[in-house]
Amino acid sequence: MKNLTWNFGTIWNESLKEARQPREPQARDVIWASELGKSYLDLYLTLKGEKPSNDFSDTALRKFDAGVIWEKIIEVILKRAGVLLETQEWLKNQIEGCVPVTGKLDFLVGGKTDKEKAKFELEKIKDILPENVYNASLRIIDSLPDEINQIVLEIKSISSFMFDKYQTSEIPNANHRLQLMHYLICKNLPEGHIVYVSKDDARLLELGVFNPSAVNKEYEKFIKEFSAYWNAGQEPPKEKEIVFDDEWGKFVVNWKVMYSRYLTKIYGYKDQEEVRAKFEPMVASWNRVLTRIKDKKDMTKDNLEKIKEMEKWGYKLEELKK
Repeated sequence: MKNLTWNFGTIWNESLKEARQPREPQARDVIWASELGKSYLDLYLTLKGEKPSNDFSDTALRKFDAGVIWEKIIEVILKRAGVLLETQEWLKNQIEGCVPVTGKLDFLVGGKTDKEKAKFELEKIKDILPENVYNASLRIIDSLPDEINQIVLEIKSISSFMFDKYQTSEIPNANHRLQLMHYLICKNLPEGHIVYVSKDDARLLELGVFNPSAVNKEYEKFIKEFSAYWNAGQEPPKEKEIVFDDEWGKFVVNWKVMYSRYLTKIYGYKDQEEVRAKFEPMVASWNRVLTRIKDKKDMTKDNLEKIKEMEKWGYKLEELKK
């Protein structure tokens, strides 16, 4: 194969890599809002300044970069529409006796919208936007009401698979809703929206988080439970590799394990693929048993063995049925 005279792809990848150099881990006594809802043990080691055994891959870093691109596109639209009040504002909150939490909100918006002006400004940069991004931007503008109360917008770019999951459940990810609740509490606002952008096809989904709501209790519970470990200087327990997802009513491989930056250090697994290969077949077999129970079918010998397996992991069948 003939050598290329120059390679744009290489230049692009190397430039992005150089622009996002990993930071050396440092001990700290504050939780980032984006860490709420994650593994207590991971968070404990992070605050201690422990070096990760499984740092972000180049692919993961490029996904972060893609998310930043979407944030900038939405920022341009909100600014041109005249409703952007604040962006990247640092907000800190501390529950008495607990580790403080701080973080930067994506956007605070409010006021009267000017859709025609926003579309006019968007048209100026149409030539530099991919067609699907341009069309998605138009849909964002059209979806804005004539006037909006002050709300926080948190932008999350995700895969189409996860987009379909959130669209079906209409329940935002626990980590995302806790992060947004932090900003609502700090700003004393009643409402915020998580805007999910499907990176695969530019679809948009907006889900609300309200203050007060059940999420306030989730927020307090996470901070108080983690702080109890931290203040006592006690390492939190490991996460289970398989958990029961109450929102979906089925077993899943625990994302807190699979995406742990201390995966090898804590659990001894080489990478995410090893976790998937070991536990996804087990999860599938357990969920087949749950489906048979739901459909009121007789249990086979193999089904009964799977039930024993679940119970060894600490899951009680009668509680799962409920």
